[in-house]
Parts: sequence; structure tokens; C-alpha cells
Amino acid sequence: MIARHFWNTCWLGQPTLLPERRAALEAACAAEGRDPASVAVTVGVNVAYPQPGAAAGPPPAPDKLLFGSAEDVAAGLRRYAEQGVAHVICSLDRTTPEAVDRLAEAVRIYREGDAEAL
Repeated sequence: MIARHFWNTCWLGQPTLLPERRAALEAACAAEGRDPASVAVTVGVNVAYPQPGAAAGPPPAPDKLLFGSAEDVAAGLRRYAEQGVAHVICSLDRTTPEAVDRLAEAVRIYREGDAEAL
């Protein structure tokens, strides 16, 4: 089924684990005689932003969380696109109005970068 229609994986941060996870897709496609590039890939991504006024702790594990400024998150989204991901589902670490606004800003920055690349 996966190699015939679609494929997804979750919950990642930076796309460092994506090649390892895509290996299963590529093997399934090979068994079906299908080009893996023809399968739409969806990835669930965990996103978090530093809390204003919070004490700086150790940075989160980058393979589990997109973290930082709106620009940092936009850059992470861009790296997924560069690896052929068709859709990204973002899960906010804290779903607050401020976090939603920051994610919207990251998406705006990502889309502006895409428009400039065209």
C-alpha cells in the first residue's frame, strides 16, 4: 500500500533522521517497481519556541524538535522541501496564541523564500 499511494513519518525535528526512515519507502518502491520520487511524502514535525523570560537550558535534541526563531523554523521547513517532502504537519510543543503566531511567521518566511527561488 505504501509504495502504491503515499507515505508518511513522524515526529521529527530537523530532517536528520529522514533518510534513514525513507529507506523503508525506497525498499517498498523497489519491490513494486515504482520510482520513490513519485510517492507523496508527508512528515510530522515537532516545533517549539523559546519561552520569553525562561532560563536558558540545554538545547533540545535537533532530530526531535525544530526549535528557535521563526527564521530557524523556516530554514528547517526548507530543508524538508529540499529532501522532497510534499507536506509537513507541524505539532507545536506549547499551543499558545504566541506560538501559533510564531509558526505563522515561520511559514510566511518559508513561503517568501520559495517565491524568491522561482
